[in-house]
Amino acid sequence: MDGLARQLETDIKPLLAHLSGMASEAARAAALATAQVERLDRLFGDLTRRAEQTFAAAQQFMGGPAREGVAVVAGIRAAFAALKSLRESARRRSAVRGVTVEDDESLFIG
Repeated sequence: MDGLARQLETDIKPLLAHLSGMASEAARAAALATAQVERLDRLFGDLTRRAEQTFAAAQQFMGGPAREGVAVVAGIRAAFAALKSLRESARRRSAVRGVTVEDDESLFIG
């Protein structure tokens, strides 16, 4: 019985040492994987933050000139509307006086 126990101990000791080494390597690999995942998480967090900053800057850059362009177009439209209104007003006054637009335009020196 003692011989069998010694034989079993002799055979199992290397197996236990091997299993212990495998467990240590598995723990080391898990720690490395965790560190890599944390780095990747930080990288994506930084990337997301930078992308948001870039989009905000682009929106601000494009939004300012776009708003100014819209204001200029609105001003031009208002000027044309005012000119159209003045012209229609002049036509109505001419019609009241009995002068046609063609007669009025022939007096214009251009």
